[in-house]
Amino acid sequence: MARARILRLCSGWLLAIGGCNPTGAPGAACLSMGDCQPGLSCLYAIGAGCDAQGACDVPPNGCLPGASVLVLCGCTDAMLDLSCIGDNATLPQPTATGSICGGGDAGDER
Repeated sequence: MARARILRLCSGWLLAIGGCNPTGAPGAACLSMGDCQPGLSCLYAIGAGCDAQGACDVPPNGCLPGASVLVLCGCTDAMLDLSCIGDNATLPQPTATGSICGGGDAGDER
């Protein structure tokens, strides 16, 4: 017997049980900036891998010291700018680390 999906109304949004976190609020899952509320960015933990889930968050204010020595590679065709990794250890795109990046030559993972 299939379990019925229970839904509830949360501040005008109909959401599956699991919380009333409005779409695009801080901490909400995202895939792009358009998934987040104004003033928030879709950010990914550095080196979390190409299957990592982004989260809506306030953009970082500064750069993470020492991050320039990290070996990271981008997971999409988007340009990977490592000149300033956010002080919250996030970037606006998913990245991978280690041997998946082809040694010292950072490349795209598909």
